[in-house]
Amino acid sequence: LEISLENNDTFRLYTFVPYQKGRPAVMGRLDKYIGVKAVVAENARSLTLYEGGRIGFVSETPISLEADGKQLTVKQNGCLQWVTVDADTKVLYYR
Repeated sequence: LEISLENNDTFRLYTFVPYQKGRPAVMGRLDKYIGVKAVVAENARSLTLYEGGRIGFVSETPISLEADGKQLTVKQNGCLQWVTVDADTKVLYYR
């Protein structure tokens, strides 16, 4: 896979995450430079977080998430989707 990035500024930071069709790609915290470090573990049914915050996903289809037995509100802009969870939330479940 060849990738070419233009240098239009003095500094740039790009985040690459694995993407598998039919499954959301987890971006981690959207408000951090290295947001993927907020995710400790992921499997087909859940996502374990180091810390809460605004967690982003890339998915072609809408995602549904639950935490602490409650359905979470997922916001969307194109393929980018995100949910905001409090600092105490450590596990998100895909539904």
